[in-house]
Amino acid sequence: MSIEMHVLFRGKLPNKTALSRAMAELGFPFTIRAGSLERQCGFMPMRLRGEESGVEFDVWNDRAAVEDVAGDDFDPRFERSANFRWGGDEYEMLCGACAAAALAKIVDGKVLDGESGELLSPDQAIAQARQQLETFRKSPDPRRGTRPADLRRYLQPLLRQRSDLVLIGRMLVIRPVRHLLRGAFLEGRDSDILVRPFMKLLCHSLLATENWGREEKATLHVWKPHFEPLLIDTLANEIFEEVGKITSLEEFAAALPREGWFPMAGAPALHLSGQRERAAAEVESTTNGAWRPWQESQRELLAKDIGEVCAIHHAREARKVKEMKLERIWQPSPFPAELPEDRRKQEADEPLFNTTPWPERPDWLLANLPDQIGDVRFAKEDLHRKGEPVLVVPLSREQAEERHRNWEHYVLGVRLSDKLVLLIHRDGWDRLDPFRIAFPRNPAYGVWYLQIGLHGADFDVRARFTKDKQIDGARYLDFLAVERRGARGSTWEWSFDADDGLKRTRDSRSGEQVSTRVPSTKAERDLLTLRQSNFGEFEPLLQIVLGTLRSEGFGEIA
Repeated sequence: MSIEMHVLFRGKLPNKTALSRAMAELGFPFTIRAGSLERQCGFMPMRLRGEESGVEFDVWNDRAAVEDVAGDDFDPRFERSANFRWGGDEYEMLCGACAAAALAKIVDGKVLDGESGELLSPDQAIAQARQQLETFRKSPDPRRGTRPADLRRYLQPLLRQRSDLVLIGRMLVIRPVRHLLRGAFLEGRDSDILVRPFMKLLCHSLLATENWGREEKATLHVWKPHFEPLLIDTLANEIFEEVGKITSLEEFAAALPREGWFPMAGAPALHLSGQRERAAAEVESTTNGAWRPWQESQRELLAKDIGEVCAIHHAREARKVKEMKLERIWQPSPFPAELPEDRRKQEADEPLFNTTPWPERPDWLLANLPDQIGDVRFAKEDLHRKGEPVLVVPLSREQAEERHRNWEHYVLGVRLSDKLVLLIHRDGWDRLDPFRIAFPRNPAYGVWYLQIGLHGADFDVRARFTKDKQIDGARYLDFLAVERRGARGSTWEWSFDADDGLKRTRDSRSGEQVSTRVPSTKAERDLLTLRQSNFGEFEPLLQIVLGTLRSEGFGEIA
C-alpha cells in the first residue's frame, strides 16, 4: 500500500530546479534532475547520499478532488494538489517529506499527511522533515536493503541474462514498449520487498503504481539468506509468466478486473484496438456517478473519427514517455485500429515474453510435497504455485527440530491421501530476523499460534490454534475457514471466542450468507483443546480440525 502526502496550493508550480534549490537552502541533501513539475507524472528520481531514490509525483487540478482529500480542513483558497507517493522505504519517505515541505514553502501552501490526516503549515512540515532527517542520519543503516539501488544489485544476474528487461526505479519492465508497460513493481517496506504484477496502458493518465493486479504476489524478507534466488524465481513464475503472454490491447482489456478504476483503462484500450462498439458498451456500463466527467470525455472520443482518436492518444503516449523517461525503451507504433487485421500482431502488439532463459533455480530452494501418503517433510516456509503448496528451503527432521527448540518458524507438510495435503506452520522468530536481533529477549515471546492448512481437490481449509493462557503448553482451535478453489473469500467460516464463550458461523454455500452465534459448553471447549503439542505430531491437530468441521455443520473435506 502506498503512503501519500499532498501539498494543497493555488497557482503555478515551480520547476524542479527551483525545488532543488529550495531544499538545499533548507538543509535537505537532495537533488532532482532539471525539468517541469507541471508535466511530471509518475516516478520522479531524486538522489540522497549519492544514492538513487525518489517518489511518485502527480498534480490534481480538480477542486473536488482537493476538497475530498482535505475534508473538514479544506481552505477555499486552494484549488490544486501536488501529490507525493511512496512505499515503506525510508529513503523514499524522506524524499517525499522533504520535497513536500520545500514545495509548500515555495507555493505558500499546506501539507496534508495522508496517513495521519494532519494539515501542516510550511514551517511545521519543514520542522517535521528535519526531525525525520536527523533520525535518519543517526541510524547506521536506515536503508534496510529495499532501495532501488539495492533492487538493481539483487537483479543483476537476471538483467545480465535478459536484455529485454530493464529496471526503472521500482519497475522491472519488458522492453521494447509499444503501447503497454508490462512487468513487476517492487515496493520496499521496512525490510520487505512486496512483489506485484502491473500492466499500464501507456496513453492512460493513471500512475504506473496504480497497477493491474495490485495485490502482491509475494512479500519477501531481504534479510533471509534465500531472498535473492526466491525473488528471481518469483518474478518468473508469479509475474512474467502471466504478463508476458498478454501482448494485445484487446487481451489487456480482457485481463482487467471488473472493479475500481480498471474500466477507465479498458474502454480506451478496446477503442484503440478497433473494438468501438465494445468500448462504447464499457463506457455505458459504468453506473458510478463520480465517473460522469470521464464518461462524457469517452463519448466525445467515440464520436470522433478513429484517425483523430489515434492521433490524440499518440500524443498522450509521447508525453507519458517523456514524463517517465522511457525514450530508450519505447518503440513508437501504430494502434491496431490504424492497421488491417493481418498486420496488427506484427506492427502494433507487444512482443511475446517467455521466461526462458532465466537464472537457474538452486536445487535447495524449492521442493514439492511428498507423493507417498504419510511421508512427512519440513521446510523453512511455503508458498502456493498454481494453487498447489510448495516447500521453500526444505529442512531435515533434525534441522526442523532445532528450529522448534529455538522458537523459530518452520513448516511441516504431509500427504494424507491422494487428494488431501496437510501443512502446519509453527510461529516463531528466525535467528536472523532483525526484530529478534534488536530485542533478544525470551525467544518464545509472541509465539502464540499454530496455523493449519488443509488442501483438497475442491476446498482449501485454514485453521488456527491459539496458545491457551490458562493451561501451560495447551492450544485451542479458535478459527476455521473453508474456501472453494478459485473463489474469492470464504465459503464457510467458524470462530470461537474464549472470552465470551461464543461460537460464530458464517455459511455462504447456498449463495446467501447465513450467520449464527451460539454459546459453547465446557465439554465443547475441551474438544477444541490440545493439551500438549509435540514436535512432529500432526494427527491430534488434524482430528480436532476435522471433528470441528463435522460437528459445526460443514461436513467432510475431500
